[in-house]
Parts: sequence; structure tokens; C-alpha cells
Amino acid sequence: MKVISLCVALVPVSAYADSIAPYLYSTVFSNIISVITPNFDSSAGFKAVLFKQGEVVSLYIYEAPFARRPTAYAPRVTYSGGQLGSIPWLAFADNGALFVYNENRAAGRIRWTSKLTIQRLNGDYVVTAFDYGAYDTLDLEYNHSCNFDFASGEASINALPIETPNIVAPVPIIEWHENIVADCLNSA
Repeated sequence: MKVISLCVALVPVSAYADSIAPYLYSTVFSNIISVITPNFDSSAGFKAVLFKQGEVVSLYIYEAPFARRPTAYAPRVTYSGGQLGSIPWLAFADNGALFVYNENRAAGRIRWTSKLTIQRLNGDYVVTAFDYGAYDTLDLEYNHSCNFDFASGEASINALPIETPNIVAPVPIIEWHENIVADCLNSA
């Protein structure tokens, strides 16, 4: 069997160049785990790419057709396990927002799903919402959920409102990390 290896150059936005590890500048296509564009027949609209390096997954957003440089970059938007049922993917909302889905549907007792909502506000790509749900495959009474709306500053865990003094505005995607919603993830 003959294996062909293809490479792609990923050149970051110059403003973010210092925050991107040098090994991301050039890599094989096998590290790209999800790509989405609003319309495959047209060059209109942006393209988004999830790129995996180890277990860390980064998001690149390209606005211009065939652009070499991303318009926006999120260095640790989520993570990816190595098995089916734990690989993140991208989708669009009806309003044009970008969803980054992740889940564990394959291993262990606790199965979970998370959804990050990304929108362009005032010229920047920001995280406007985070939703998480989990259940136990053996204890059918166990059910955990949380929802963070960064635009309104409202949040809930298991449908009960919680105080979020550090969540008062949408989070720029370059600054996103799961510690922002640690109250949710640690209360499971």
C-alpha cells in the first residue's frame, strides 16, 4: 500500500503569532478533524477549521476565500479523545453562529455533551454561550446540566440560576479555556 502524505501551511494572524506554538505552522492534513463553510458553491462566508495537536484542539476561522491567514484563532477551544464518540465537530446555527460540539458517547459511565457558541460581535469572534449536559449510564437518576450565556451574564446549573461575577461579557475566542466554566464542570 502506498501512503501519500499531504501538508498544509497554517499561518496565524500576526497579532496572535506569539501565542501559537511553532509546530502548528506546518502539519499533515490528518490533524484537521472538522471543516465547515456556509456554502460549498460560493466563496462567500467564512470557513472554520478544527485542528488537533495531541489532545488539544484549536479553531481557525478564515473570512476571505482561499485566505492563507486566519481572521481569528482559538488555541484551546476544546480537546479531543482518541476514540470515536469523543471527536469534536463544527456546525452552524440558523442565525449564522458557529457551534463547536464535543462529547463523550463511547467510554465510561458518565456520558456528556458540550456546545460552545461563537459569534462575530463588534468585529471580533467571541464565545457567547456554553452548554453542557451529562448523565450516568448506570444511575438513571443522575443528570447534570449547565448553561452559560456570556452576553447576558446569566448562568444556571441543573436549571438553578447561579451567580457569575466573572462572567459579564462574551469571551474573545483567543482567551477561551474551560476554566472559565469550571463551576459547571466541577459540580458534576
